[in-house]
Amino acid sequence: MYTRQDCGIEANHHISMEKGGVAHYCLDCFNAFLCKRMGLDIALYDHPKTISVEGQRFRVMKEVLDNGVAYYAYKGKPTALSSVSYLGPFTMNGKEAMEELKYRIVAFLKHDTLQEDELSEIGVIGIVEDPDAWDEIAFIIDGKRYSSEDMMDFFSSVRGVNMMYIMQPRIPEPGSKWAAPESILPKKE
Repeated sequence: MYTRQDCGIEANHHISMEKGGVAHYCLDCFNAFLCKRMGLDIALYDHPKTISVEGQRFRVMKEVLDNGVAYYAYKGKPTALSSVSYLGPFTMNGKEAMEELKYRIVAFLKHDTLQEDELSEIGVIGIVEDPDAWDEIAFIIDGKRYSSEDMMDFFSSVRGVNMMYIMQPRIPEPGSKWAAPESILPKKE
């Protein structure tokens, strides 16, 4: 187990540095490191730790990616099966991103993805790894885990339609480790 010297939090990002050695970062420290590397100001993406939407409180976290900043809203612990995310461009600040995230949460809260064991017209389906499943995949709908076979049953009830979708990142799994060489990380041109 490695901890970040600056913050004392357990590191989950391990970067093989070009100058030698390995740098160990927690998510927040990695976000700051990556922003600095790309010439961005991490303070621009500051956000509240919790937000309230229609009387419900959600925790919020962010992850700086190579193509923008992902903001995640979830209830309870990060192990929550349901999460809502928004991948904002680097030009959008954290306050603006929270408004978009709240809008998505409202849409998420208004409609259950499953109604009477059929897919609704609007919903959220999470896709996660499941080492216990034969195909190592599971689907998260309305906070419950479903198998590939279950999904095929749900899809069979909507034959003859087109699905339009938006792919957004899911909240990172707690305890997940990430390792990479520094050379693959984006940097300021």
